[in-house]
Amino acid sequence: MNKKLLTSLVIFSFLFLGTIYVSAEEEENDLNEVSPAQLMQRKSGVSTTTIPRKPIENEIQRKNTLKEQYQERLEALQNKYQESKAQIQTKTKNIASSTQNRIQNRIATSTKNNIASSTQNRIREQRELVKEKLSAQRKELVEKQNKKAVENFEKVIDRISELKEKIRSRMEDMTEKGFDMTEATTLMDNVQTKIEEARTRIQEMGEALDAVLESENPSDSFQKARELTTPAKEAIRAAHQSLVEVITAIKASIKTRATVGQETTTPAENPENTEEKENTDEGESEDATTTEATN
Repeated sequence: MNKKLLTSLVIFSFLFLGTIYVSAEEEENDLNEVSPAQLMQRKSGVSTTTIPRKPIENEIQRKNTLKEQYQERLEALQNKYQESKAQIQTKTKNIASSTQNRIQNRIATSTKNNIASSTQNRIREQRELVKEKLSAQRKELVEKQNKKAVENFEKVIDRISELKEKIRSRMEDMTEKGFDMTEATTLMDNVQTKIEEARTRIQEMGEALDAVLESENPSDSFQKARELTTPAKEAIRAAHQSLVEVITAIKASIKTRATVGQETTTPAENPENTEEKENTDEGESEDATTTEATN
């Protein structure tokens, strides 16, 4: 707006001073064309033959002075216009430079923000990858632990089954030698039932652990896996306890046979008593082995 106002003032000044200058030029031409006598006659309205020349020279000098003043004002206005134009150009350049700097700063800030955002995204992706990797590792660890637990339980129940067969074979030998194995035989049937029940619980535990592995939270699945081992442990302990009851019944039968044998001979002179003691020792050894395996 300042630029438009200044331009209007300059144009108006040019027109105004131009009008004055043209008027001065016309008057000067008129004075040069008219003789001094005619000039005086025009001004006074009186016809005379003698016209002083000095007033004419003064008028010419006045016109020249006006012309010079006009030139000076015109030059001053031109100089002022040039200065204002230079100031406007400088201001325009400064505004353009400032605008360019702001644009560059915005671009730099935007670029910086984009870089920061990209960096954050990469960090977030890396964290997700690490988290997924850790989850996979934990899941694999839980799977290995579950598999190991199932294998250990199966080994324990297999050991109990082997001890059961050994004790059953010994019971048959002792029955042939006259020992009463009626109670032990009845309890032995219960041992087989408990072993089968324990195997069923172990199988169910394995299936449940496999299902738990599909959980999204390995830590929770590991805790649940530990809880699922309880029924299998209790079934194994029940099978072991039933085998211990068989061994106890065998010991009672041997003790009864030994008491009856004391009426006819001493323990050192009775070969059967010696065999009974060996059977008792072996039964105690098997009992200890079973307890250790279960623990």
